[in-house]
Amino acid sequence: MANTHEFAKLLGTGKATGSIVKVCNTHASADLTIADHSFGVYRSHIGSNGSIIDINAHPNKSFGSSTTTLTKAGTDGQGGDGCIEGPFISVNVTAGVGILYFNGELIANGIES
Repeated sequence: MANTHEFAKLLGTGKATGSIVKVCNTHASADLTIADHSFGVYRSHIGSNGSIIDINAHPNKSFGSSTTTLTKAGTDGQGGDGCIEGPFISVNVTAGVGILYFNGELIANGIES
């Protein structure tokens, strides 16, 4: 099954949480860098009692978090439009601007438009 999405937004440097399908580089000569991330299936950031929950806690299904830097080079011969496939439940973009493809809810600090 293909990794499909319903929505897209530009994300500058900052963090985003939600049902993120993939993140694509937007610039032909600048790298997109994700410093830390969590793979998984996003369900909510609100617990059954109304409290804010940790992104890696139930009801989300975490496949693991990492501080390993993910980079999609702007000089990779793809015109800067290469993508890093998810599914992600959180990403932290520390360099570049990416197009964030997602489904449902998205909580972001760094949305460009």
